[in-house]
Amino acid sequence: MKAENQQKSNTIPFIGYVIAADIIMVLLLLWPVYHLHDGFVMQSIIYGFVLTTITFIPVYYLTERNYQGTMNEFMGTVFGAVFGKMLIFGAAVVLVFIYSFLHEIAFTIGVLISYIYKSVIEIVFILRTQKSLQSKSND
Repeated sequence: MKAENQQKSNTIPFIGYVIAADIIMVLLLLWPVYHLHDGFVMQSIIYGFVLTTITFIPVYYLTERNYQGTMNEFMGTVFGAVFGKMLIFGAAVVLVFIYSFLHEIAFTIGVLISYIYKSVIEIVFILRTQKSLQSKSND
C-alpha cells in the first residue's frame, strides 16, 4: 500500500516538472528561433518536445512501479525503458525525414535537447524516490 501512495504522490510532480521544463525551453528558444528563422522551425522544435513528453511520462510511471521489486527487475525496467525510448525517437525521426512536412534538423535538435533535460529530471526523481524509500525502510 505504501508503494501505491508513493507512486501517486511522485508521478504528478514529475509531470509538472516535465511540462514546466518544456514551457521554459520554448520561451528560451522563442525569440532566437523567430529572429533567425520562421515559425515553421519553432513548430518543428515544439513537436520534438511534445514527442519526448508523451514518451517520458508513461516510461517514468512504469519505472516507478518497480521501485519495490528486486534490483534485477528495476534495472531491467530502466534499461528496457531507455531502449524503448530510443526506438520510438529513432522511428519518429525516420518518419519525419521520410513523410513529414516538418523541418528535419529542427525536429531532431528539439528531440535531442528535450531528451537530455527530461532524462536529467527523470534521474533526479528516481534518485529522490529511492533515497526516500531507503530512509523509510531504515526506520
